[in-house]
Amino acid sequence: SVEAIFIDPYFKITSLNCLHVLNEFVRYSTEATYCFNFIIYTSCDFMPKGGYADVSKYFDNNLSRCSCKGFKILINFISNETSKQSFHARYLLTQRGGLRYDKGFQIGNPPVLVDISLLDKNLHYDLYSFYSEKRADLKINESLTWPAK
Repeated sequence: SVEAIFIDPYFKITSLNCLHVLNEFVRYSTEATYCFNFIIYTSCDFMPKGGYADVSKYFDNNLSRCSCKGFKILINFISNETSKQSFHARYLLTQRGGLRYDKGFQIGNPPVLVDISLLDKNLHYDLYSFYSEKRADLKINESLTWPAK
């Protein structure tokens, strides 16, 4: 797939545990020369205080060696209070299929087993359609793109 969508309301973009997992996804996908577009949905509670400058600094330091021309990460910060869509489960969605993660996208300390389930065709279609389009019932407080355009 050329695009991967991460839905994790507890994904703290500046956490090294979260960045490690994202780095591994980015490294693998860019080495395989398939996926160059990552979209992340997380809670607006985890918007870094310094905004884009903080996100850019973390990504420049941790992901720049993995990125290539045409690569982009879009981070959408969602408001749970004003969204009409429930925002709790964690998913990895692509055009071809999807996975549900029980614990989200971060390394455990100490390492823990995480239940990962395949999404059936209908649920995948509904979720991918919902998150790949900008929806009015999903209140995006702010979006950041790295690298900056």
